[in-house]
Amino acid sequence: MNNLLIKKFHLFNILKNENSFQTNINNSYNRIKLLDLPDRTLERSPNGDIFCHYKHNYNVVTNTKGKFSIDDYERMSETEIKTVKESCSENIQKAAEDNIKMAQILKKFLDEKLGENRYVFVSIGTSPSCIARVFEFSGIETKYLPISGLGKYSSYERFKNNNPVKSAEYEKFLIQQHLSANDIAKSDKTYIFFDYTLSGNSLNNFREIMFNDFRFHSLNVKFRSLNEYLEMLCEKEDSTFCEEYLDKYLKYSRAFLYGGIPHLDCDHMNNIKTCLNFESETAKLYNFMIIDYMKKKGLLKYNPKNKNSL
Repeated sequence: MNNLLIKKFHLFNILKNENSFQTNINNSYNRIKLLDLPDRTLERSPNGDIFCHYKHNYNVVTNTKGKFSIDDYERMSETEIKTVKESCSENIQKAAEDNIKMAQILKKFLDEKLGENRYVFVSIGTSPSCIARVFEFSGIETKYLPISGLGKYSSYERFKNNNPVKSAEYEKFLIQQHLSANDIAKSDKTYIFFDYTLSGNSLNNFREIMFNDFRFHSLNVKFRSLNEYLEMLCEKEDSTFCEEYLDKYLKYSRAFLYGGIPHLDCDHMNNIKTCLNFESETAKLYNFMIIDYMKKKGLLKYNPKNKNSL
């Protein structure tokens, strides 16, 4: 009998504690509701980074259709701009600052070598895309060509063994982007295609695809390693910053987060249409920060030829 009473008393305490615990949860929940906190969203990158944002504070940016553009920014009120800036994660703000700094170093070199506005910046794959955004919003004609995985082939011949027929859909995409062989041949600008390289296989294979499959034979086409260019330029500027930049945005593919260009496997180039409606909240917020910073620095320029770029 004594044991039964003890068990009942123990059960009563458990229930009492559970009720008390639930009451505390309810009270906490009610206090949170009174604060009217905005809904939050988590976006996890392939590298494990988590961006935590107050969603309704920045949905004026992320609800835009397609990429966030200069036109979208100009339609925002000062209050909306201020609110979004305050809600943007430090990671995105830092990414914008770093890429603007690096792009200015590269742009100065290209302007001196090729002439200001005398070249088209073409980003191959995802890696150069975040620095390409700065060129785009600087008024430089900028194009983005999704393609990934070419480095796994040691030669163009090996690539063709797996992909004997050229991609008709990708050729249509090149025409839509005004990057057909005819468009380039008629242009008086230099088309400079940038890729992030390790072995050099990816860039060499891409060049051979462009020349052999899509008939690029113009003298005004150049294919260059973005990281080699940046390393060369930063020897005189800021080598420490360059090393950190390469590690952070190129080697570990953070460009995928910010550039807004999806991966397209080179063995499935006919799937290019899947890239046309790619949506990334992080990339839109990154564009917003790039545009905002550049406007304040007096560097922001609109180029109508970039309207249809990815």
